[in-house]
Amino acid sequence: QKDIKILALLSEPLRNLLSWELHRRLLTKHRLFDVLQQCIEPMVVRLTSVALSVSALAEQDVPFCAGETAEVCLFVVSGHFLYQPVQESQLPRELSGGEWLVEACLWTEWHHLGTMSTLQAGELCQLHPEKFADVMQMHVWPWDLCQRYASDFLELLNAQDVS
Repeated sequence: QKDIKILALLSEPLRNLLSWELHRRLLTKHRLFDVLQQCIEPMVVRLTSVALSVSALAEQDVPFCAGETAEVCLFVVSGHFLYQPVQESQLPRELSGGEWLVEACLWTEWHHLGTMSTLQAGELCQLHPEKFADVMQMHVWPWDLCQRYASDFLELLNAQDVS
């Protein structure tokens, strides 16, 4: 979008709406974003323009490695990826369009427990945690919803058997 000069002529609200329309189907596959868009869509429209970015990856690119600090929540836009967990008891998993991963970094400091590699060129949508929080705390209702969601998420995460 940054390379398309005519988009720079759009007003900020129109650019925000365009960004939302481009990412709506992808984001609303996640229950939290579906609820947010149903209840307070202008907040999610702003979120997509402020806190999202898209990166293109070539075959064999490595978006992250085990042990690295997670900096973004990822949504697979296109392409095919392989997630290889460090734990030998866990099987590798192929990822394709519409799937998300690294959600934990939205709610806590997180380090990757595996390595992700690109099997077929594609795009990843990145949700930046700090910018996500900045937008959500602009209104009390989404902020409260995110706090409750984070609490439940972390409770489930802490209950996981990591052995």
